[in-house]
Amino acid sequence: MSRHALLLGSTEIQNIRIFNGGQSRLDRLEKDAISSLRTRYPQVNFRFVSRETTPGFDTLVQLNLNSAYVVFCCTPFIEPLFPFRDPISSPRPRFISNIGSYKPHRQEINTETLLSGGKMFLDSKYACLQESGSSSQQM
Repeated sequence: MSRHALLLGSTEIQNIRIFNGGQSRLDRLEKDAISSLRTRYPQVNFRFVSRETTPGFDTLVQLNLNSAYVVFCCTPFIEPLFPFRDPISSPRPRFISNIGSYKPHRQEINTETLLSGGKMFLDSKYACLQESGSSSQQM
């Protein structure tokens, strides 16, 4: 997702923060993708934050959510990654992309966050309803 964001707005992006539970996944990401992005976009500050190795991980997540303009959620979590108040607490517009949870028992963000925005863009309304366990009459 970082690569796509940089292709679309490299002159405006100053910081990219990548949060993950495990450090080994972040190490692989650095080696496989981010190191080349650091070379191509030297003006961008990349920072990895691992729950496994970073004291105060949850506080750092909250602080970064409060200042972020764009949030990409790319994980098949079974419970929301952050509470409703965190990404919405600032009056600035937000773009939140959720691409990882694709089964009814998984939920990257809670319903309150999902329904709080002015617009929602879906790749397929039918697929999103099926994957969320909803019926087509609920939307």
